[in-house]
Amino acid sequence: MARQHLGILIAVALIAVLPDMPLSAASAFADPAFQVQWQADEAITPNSWGPVALAKEGGREPYKEAPGGQRLIQYFDKARMELTNRSTGTVTSGLLATELITGNVQVGDYSFNQIQPANVPVAGDPDNIGPTYASIHANAARLLAGTASAPNARTTRSLGATGTIGTFADGASDPQATIATYDTDTGHNVAAAFATFRNKVTLLNIGFAISEPFWSNVKVAGTEKDALIQVFQRRVLTYTPTNPDPFKVEFGNIGQHYYRWRYGSGTFAGAATSGYRRGVALAGAEFAADKLPGVYGTDYTYPTAAELDYYKGKGLTLIRLPFRWERVQSGLNAPLDSAELGRIDAVVVAARARNIQVILDVHNYARYYGEVIGSAAVPDAAFADFWRKIADHYKGESAIYAYGLMNEPHDTAGRWPQAAQAGVNGIRAVDRTHTILVAGDCWSGAWSWQACNATLAVTDPASNVLYEAHQYFDADSSGTYAQGYDASGAYPTVGVDRVKPFVTWLQQHHAYGFLGEYGVPGNDSRWLTVLDNFLSYLDANGIGGTYWAGGPWWEDYSLSVEVRNRKDRPQMIVLVKHLSR
Repeated sequence: MARQHLGILIAVALIAVLPDMPLSAASAFADPAFQVQWQADEAITPNSWGPVALAKEGGREPYKEAPGGQRLIQYFDKARMELTNRSTGTVTSGLLATELITGNVQVGDYSFNQIQPANVPVAGDPDNIGPTYASIHANAARLLAGTASAPNARTTRSLGATGTIGTFADGASDPQATIATYDTDTGHNVAAAFATFRNKVTLLNIGFAISEPFWSNVKVAGTEKDALIQVFQRRVLTYTPTNPDPFKVEFGNIGQHYYRWRYGSGTFAGAATSGYRRGVALAGAEFAADKLPGVYGTDYTYPTAAELDYYKGKGLTLIRLPFRWERVQSGLNAPLDSAELGRIDAVVVAARARNIQVILDVHNYARYYGEVIGSAAVPDAAFADFWRKIADHYKGESAIYAYGLMNEPHDTAGRWPQAAQAGVNGIRAVDRTHTILVAGDCWSGAWSWQACNATLAVTDPASNVLYEAHQYFDADSSGTYAQGYDASGAYPTVGVDRVKPFVTWLQQHHAYGFLGEYGVPGNDSRWLTVLDNFLSYLDANGIGGTYWAGGPWWEDYSLSVEVRNRKDRPQMIVLVKHLSR
């Protein structure tokens, strides 16, 4: 929160990669075994992997069974090559399609990190609205559930750009859409076009079908075409009747799609783990810190369903929910307060119903009733106890995007790194799935991150920790905006300059970033230019974030993006230009 409610939440996943992983075209294969595999497959079916010029440089990703817990990978346009153990020379390609649809990122033979299914078009041009992997997941009962064998049946089911199931009558007259085989292992019918193609390319390269075939109208090179689509474990195949031979059946660009989903558009070293997410903090539950626990409805409040509907309508599908520790747990190591937890539950349930995710943000500045965590008054063990209980309550909740350990720690006398580790330990004792956001000291400022957080490096057995930073653009980076644009010494790229130290830190530590608070007044259009440039820089580096702030009680707060007099606030014009990817 802007020194009262300030911050740029920058989430950073400690997923090790090779140094300086650029987005430029690969200069060579990352390993000779990759070249051998590429050449063998391209000899059978041209464009099985895609041109080397479109590949990413090789890197390393976490994999529990690999030596040192990291395996060599390289992303190609059509798939990913993996070398889990170089001594064997065995190249695999991963179940990328399965991960994109389910959101289950595989980090070991039996280890997974759960994130959101990919909101990435499954076929056609990158700017297609859909259908997306996420919309296939949303229609699981119709497309993904195992079904009975239907030999010789014609495929007429369609999936629209917005995820609506329909009928494509012309599909009944195309013999290539006839069901030709049945994958018993997964319980899915396979269209003739894809069965023939898979026989040529081999089952090992494509995998079993994990969806039923369906038609969709997609834009390809700017031209709309009807295409039959089917998702297999490792690949997506498309059949476009109007394409010339031999291009009627093609591999989808699943390597490109997966990279975009997991790393965003920036470098490995600066992208979020699942693409990047954009949203807004909805303040209110952390209000009246001088009145603890306070009276609900008088001293503090929670977001309304109408607010969730409004922000969902704007494409802001990530909500940061600040609240006070003291209201949820009235005494150290005490049970969680059922009434307060119920209020948080109500927001989470409402968010889930709208396909919105929530960051649970403990808005306490590394304090409990004013005493610093890690002091004799508030031992680290008490902080761990609180988070263990919260995580135990929400461990199975899909609407939780992340646990925000603490908002804006400051003046902790060096105690914060150890306290943060205690919080992580408490969560991981019961929940190995959800992301954890670890804020930095010195109010989490991006501009001061390097000076204040040299020793901040937590250990997470799930390898799913994100670091949180905050940034505002007024003279002292406080977010109070006590002075106007000119008196603050502002200029169009001031936000870019202030966040660069954090982004540099991300790159140096091979980490991922997420800005959780940033905001500008709506009374001077020059601040909107600052915000636009700032978000464009984050876009280029694959970094998400949540704007500060919305919430029902802001009244005339200059940074608020709550609707006033049935009109959007000026800042919303900028925010909708920079949504999740």
